Amino acid sequence: KDWHLAIEVTTLAEQTGESLNSLKRTLRDILADYPKGLKLAPLQSSYNSRCDAALDDKLATSLGYESLENLIGNIPDAVRWEEDRLVGMREATRHEVATWALTAGGVVAEDATYVVDQAGSITAVPNVDTSAPKVPPMTAPMTAYLPYDDSVVYEDLTEMRKIHLPSLLHNVEQRFLRTEKIYSYIGNMLLAVNPYKTLSMPVPGSKDPAQIYDVKVREYYARLNGDTRQQGVRAHVFVVADNAYRNLGSEQQNQAVVISGESGAGKTKSAREVLRYVVEVATGTHSAAGSRVSKGRADAIVGKIMQNNPILEAFGNAKTLRNDNSSRFGKYLELGFDRSGQTIEGAQIQTYLLEKSRVISQSSGERNFHIFYLLLEGLGSDAQARKQLFLRKASEYRYLGGEDGTFV
Repeated sequence: KDWHLAIEVTTLAEQTGESLNSLKRTLRDILADYPKGLKLAPLQSSYNSRCDAALDDKLATSLGYESLENLIGNIPDAVRWEEDRLVGMREATRHEVATWALTAGGVVAEDATYVVDQAGSITAVPNVDTSAPKVPPMTAPMTAYLPYDDSVVYEDLTEMRKIHLPSLLHNVEQRFLRTEKIYSYIGNMLLAVNPYKTLSMPVPGSKDPAQIYDVKVREYYARLNGDTRQQGVRAHVFVVADNAYRNLGSEQQNQAVVISGESGAGKTKSAREVLRYVVEVATGTHSAAGSRVSKGRADAIVGKIMQNNPILEAFGNAKTLRNDNSSRFGKYLELGFDRSGQTIEGAQIQTYLLEKSRVISQSSGERNFHIFYLLLEGLGSDAQARKQLFLRKASEYRYLGGEDGTFV
């Protein structure tokens, strides 16, 4: 049924009896902590952890529902599936239901500020006009009390008025569906969505869009000279890389970029783009005086650092249900700069938390580390070489998933 504030609750105070009295006692406890009084909006937040005991089936019955769970269950879902996507971003929590009950029961009003005296009486603060007429029926749907506006898509999720998991997911989903933006800020953090396809973005000063990791895009962010959070500048992993590099010089302190996520989220790709951006900015590739020489230096440095990837991935990557080349270890890449921040003096990579258990056991549909298959299948049909090395085919080893017929 539709939710409206003044439907079936005109005699709530008489019908709810002890339930409403319980809510009033909770209200007194809350107001006792606020000598200057509270209005309805902060009162809702204060009820968040105190009203569950007061909300019972009697109160729900007076509102026309079989039980409290049935009442809350009939509020439009915070998230629902429609065909193949999530829609609908409305939710009501127990403390909001409690506040509606108090409002409809005549205990409090929206535009008044209330205090509790020593005798426990709840009264409006003097000189506050509480004589405004009550909201007529059918004019104030309960969704009006839910400040989340699902028509607004935020670049920074901390700007959202109502933050909960459904609204966050919806915002991220809409950014991708409407404009194919895969990055969103959470303060100074960056949330990324793996689109599993190649994307393009408009580049100011260029007629044609470019792929989101193209050299034109790197050049655009580099020439902002650190002013990357201004209006109109899209969230991007290059912003994180740019901030880290510039803070290295301005703060004269070590900087760290932490990239985390589940398998297939795009951590390795993000790390590569951060590395390339930092190296190119440090070598002056995108400065006004940038040249082919500086670009060549950047390519050479990135190339040397990335040359270790085939070895690391052979021994540390494996096929999982989500990702055919999933990194099963942590990687710590460190770049060393001189005092000027413009010369890279060295780089080193450390690995940690290798998933050693994968050597002897893998989930159904997954594989062991790549190195075993590369070694065994790389021999091809050379039976003599297999015999000399005492090796069989990969499908014949239980640790590689072959003995029980689940070889992938």
